[in-house]
Amino acid sequence: MITLDTLRAHPALADWLLHLATAASVGLLSALAAVAFRRTLTLLNPARSAASAWALTACVFLGTPMLAYSTMLFGHALAAAWLVLGLYTALLAARARSRSRAVRAAAWASAALGFAVLTEYPAVLPAACVALGALAVARRPRWLAAGVPAALIPLGLLLVHQYASFGSPFAIGYGHL
Repeated sequence: MITLDTLRAHPALADWLLHLATAASVGLLSALAAVAFRRTLTLLNPARSAASAWALTACVFLGTPMLAYSTMLFGHALAAAWLVLGLYTALLAARARSRSRAVRAAAWASAALGFAVLTEYPAVLPAACVALGALAVARRPRWLAAGVPAALIPLGLLLVHQYASFGSPFAIGYGHL
């Protein structure tokens, strides 16, 4: 077992563990979001060549602060990754031809958008836009609505965290700065 005393005695071990935590959380989710982004480009424009989709994805994920934030234990890249994953799965849900696929994809989208808000409160605006946009273009909006309860998971985690941290489930961290 690694204790605080062990980490103080071996700062290189602490650095390595922090790097591992970052790669396993933010880095991995950002890489998954890059794949979802490329697939989203193809969903939105099927005539787009694979090379141009990969080039745009590389520009966004390697040529913007997304790359730098993906290498830090920092919430911005994590929230952006959740938003991209939510957009991709919301589009899959909106275009689904069967009820089971639509509900499953909508549940993933709801959870991903909820985790974006859980990570960064201001992500509620783009998350709401993605959700409303998916509902607007959906073949059967009621199918998508069936997946919405999946958003209760991150919402519940957020309320528990806020209660444990601030004494009320409706108090937010920005109010305690």
